Amino acid sequence: MNDNGSDDDEECFYELAEISSKLNHKLSTSDDENDENFYEIDDDISNKIPQAYIDEPITPGDEISPNFHYSILTQDQYIELMMKYVDEVKDILQLPSSIIKLVLHYFKWNKQRLLEQFYEMNNEEFFQQAKIINPFSLKISPEELTNLCSICCSDDDKDMFHLECNHTFCNDCWKNYITNQILHKGHSQTIVCPYSECDILVDDETILKFLNDNEFAKNMYTKMILNSYVDNNPRVRWCPGKDCNHIINATSLTSSQDKYDEAIESIEKSTAQFLKTLPPDHPDVLENKSYIESITRKKMLKELFDENTTSF
Repeated sequence: MNDNGSDDDEECFYELAEISSKLNHKLSTSDDENDENFYEIDDDISNKIPQAYIDEPITPGDEISPNFHYSILTQDQYIELMMKYVDEVKDILQLPSSIIKLVLHYFKWNKQRLLEQFYEMNNEEFFQQAKIINPFSLKISPEELTNLCSICCSDDDKDMFHLECNHTFCNDCWKNYITNQILHKGHSQTIVCPYSECDILVDDETILKFLNDNEFAKNMYTKMILNSYVDNNPRVRWCPGKDCNHIINATSLTSSQDKYDEAIESIEKSTAQFLKTLPPDHPDVLENKSYIESITRKKMLKELFDENTTSF
């Protein structure tokens, strides 16, 4: 499950060709000291989007469909919305943002379901299911820590680091492991502790800490992490245009409709209206029409109706 090998950036670049072709949502990252500034839109991407399309997000009127409402967001707008949501849950649980993001990802950004299980289950079970060490019971004593790296077995004066699971590795091995997981394995939200039998997740702050001097891997990670936030949220879809980085966010879907067919018809009307709002030169709209219409799938609708709540 875990690879501890090391490859240089040049080798990683060629290994990544298949992954890179699937990731057209270019981001760069800034200092992550403040969550709200965690990501930045890359200039070469924003230059490809008509300025009016960025400055004036489209919000269809209620007359389009009384039961389905959505908004069109830029990447920065979606990230801002996401971080606001993280802060809301953080204020309730009183936990670090890095842990909140992992828990929200596990619950597919469903705040209501997250809080229900948090108060219904004991803390140990709640965090264990999300592959997180219970932060309320952390008691690490010096005796539990070691200066021996479990990968290279180095015990000299190297700097060591461990997650809450206390599995210790030197910083060099951490860097090699995380870089390999991102560039060779294509992992982002599912990177776990390097220890062979440990499945505790590595938070994004830790990952970016070890990617600080590797811009290529860091930029790839930020692209992948944003993709995972979109893909894991059943109410969010990318715009179908291959060079477009806008995000379609379903803001509400009322549960008053009992029949899926009625809901599908409602969403299809909104989809048609969305396609009309795109500029004439918007790339591959017709070719990718089926992509945006994937939100009409009954599987997704069933999930939305069953949860009866909005993610954002």
